[in-house]
Parts: sequence; structure tokens; C-alpha cells
Amino acid sequence: MLKRYLALAVSGASLAITAISALSPTYANSISISPELTVTRQVQLNCVATFVKEFTQVPFITNSTQKDIPAGTTLYWQAYWAGNPTSTKGQLVLSQPLKPGASISTQYQLSGDNNSCKAYY
Repeated sequence: MLKRYLALAVSGASLAITAISALSPTYANSISISPELTVTRQVQLNCVATFVKEFTQVPFITNSTQKDIPAGTTLYWQAYWAGNPTSTKGQLVLSQPLKPGASISTQYQLSGDNNSCKAYY
């Protein structure tokens, strides 16, 4: 007689998986795995590559949420050319809260005229 039981519990940042297989009443095999689970929540922000001069664009990140983004928060961004990701990416730490609808420059110049970007925190 073969019986299998699987229990899954998620609590906070830890994940516990316990699998118990009993092949007979006299023999039991138990496996227990408890790795740390990092839960990451990304909030997408508007990011627009704006022309500052001919064939030069600078990504600007806009707080598109309805709440202030607190000072000390790290914003991450990545540039895209013709819709494809490039190796150009960066991060900046807010020195003051970023209000809803407010924008901040990445101060990184992208060459060309077909750039876009994505940002999150």
C-alpha cells in the first residue's frame, strides 16, 4: 500500500515543504526542506526617454502611483532601443520623497532617437 501526503505552508518569508511517503505501516521516509524565500514586490513606474538635444535622450522616471515614494528608496531603470532591452541600466536613491506625478531625471544620456525605458522600485 502506497500513501503520499504533501503539505505546503508559506509564512512570512519562509517556505516549508514537507513531504511524507509511507510505503508500509512499518517503513516511513520523510523529507523536509525549509529554504528561505525572498518575496520581492516591484512597483512599475512611468519612464520616458526625453530628447534633450538632437539624437540625445535622457530617461525621466515619473511617480505614477497615488502615494509618495519615500526618501531613501532606490529606483531601478533600464533602457530599451527599438523595443529591445539594452545593457544600459541604473539606479538612483531618492534624497527626498517623490510625490505622485513628479518626475526625476536619471541624468544618463542615451544616443539615438528610438530609445525608451522601464523603471520600478
